[in-house]
Amino acid sequence: MDAAQEIATLKQQLMQTQLAYQEALQLSHFKGAFLARTSHELRAPLSSLMGLHQLILSDLCESPEEERDFIQQAHQASQRLLALLDKIVYVSKLEHGSNKLNLECLSLQALLNEVKTLTQLQAQNRGYPVEILAADVSLMIQGDQKRLIQTLVGLMDAAIDHMKAGSLHLGHAATPQQMVLTLTVQSPHVIWSADLSTDTTMPTVELASTNPDQAQMSDAQTNVASPELAWMLAEGVLQQMGGQLCLISTPTPDNDCTTVEILLPLGSAPE
Repeated sequence: MDAAQEIATLKQQLMQTQLAYQEALQLSHFKGAFLARTSHELRAPLSSLMGLHQLILSDLCESPEEERDFIQQAHQASQRLLALLDKIVYVSKLEHGSNKLNLECLSLQALLNEVKTLTQLQAQNRGYPVEILAADVSLMIQGDQKRLIQTLVGLMDAAIDHMKAGSLHLGHAATPQQMVLTLTVQSPHVIWSADLSTDTTMPTVELASTNPDQAQMSDAQTNVASPELAWMLAEGVLQQMGGQLCLISTPTPDNDCTTVEILLPLGSAPE
């Protein structure tokens, strides 16, 4: 091997080392932000659970009915805590490699139909129109069907739960390299910020009302993660599938729109 070939080989090795270093930095940043966000997220139901138990143990309930209501609220808080832990543990196991994704060729049309079924009712109950464009039957993607549906529904549920007003649109476009799903939330309310790790405000801990209607609303929201945690969970799962999650735009005074792109590997239709 002459000197020119050796230099070319060394340059290639240097580029590979630099790329590996950048990937390691990105992974380290993701893990740090994920840990900070999940720690922050778990404190809300845990604080609520401890506060309710303290009220009961201090004999501050005015009646057996109120004590039973506090126990019910504590049970709801524990359910939310368990649901969050399940999601966090799953993503952590994916990163560690102890959980394996079932990657297969999926019909985009079937995937979007399932997402529409699981999100449309919640949006309609809030008065938010949802449009999910139908896909051509020939369009195929690669991914884990169950986890991909959970990821898309989680993102849309987080948007529906925090947008306060507006509408949602989920479209798609195929490029030679990948499938691009575009979630557009038409609402002036900021759902995701450019730096998800900067939100460190403590979640407000509220005791649920004894009003049955409000109690039902609390039950409905038990398993809804915050937008920030929903984003990080989705980001972790998509990365393991060879996909990517990108925040393209957030609301401004001139444009009340949040745009999110979900990039997925293309799949080949079975012969």
